[in-house]
Amino acid sequence: MGRYIKNSVTASVKGPITGGVNVPAGSAAERPADAVEGTTRFNTDTNNLEVHNGTNFDTIAREGNVSITKDSFTGDGSTTTYTLTITPPSENSILVFVGNVFQDPGTAFTLSGATLTFSSAPPNSHVIIVLHGFSSTEVS
Repeated sequence: MGRYIKNSVTASVKGPITGGVNVPAGSAAERPADAVEGTTRFNTDTNNLEVHNGTNFDTIAREGNVSITKDSFTGDGSTTTYTLTITPPSENSILVFVGNVFQDPGTAFTLSGATLTFSSAPPNSHVIIVLHGFSSTEVS
């Protein structure tokens, strides 16, 4: 018969804790090729923590404030493309409103770099509002 060892966790952390936990660190080029979902590391290129989502490494947002940028345009019934003042990372990181109506990303508009392209031209004199800056935070 074999021996069986049953482990039970009976100890807990008590009292004040000082110090910290060191996580693996390295450049983006040094990311592990065999990373699995939940792998956490510090990216020395971006100075951010990142976690593997099962496919890619995503930056863990910092606690802090975001700087929201507002672009405003006026539709003329024929123009479908507008240039934003900054380049958002994706169409899902901006909020677009035409005449105070929210526009669905990928359906009502697409984004390529800083160019916002509507699937149909916003109506004449309708105000177009684009809010962006939701994709990053900075410690205040």
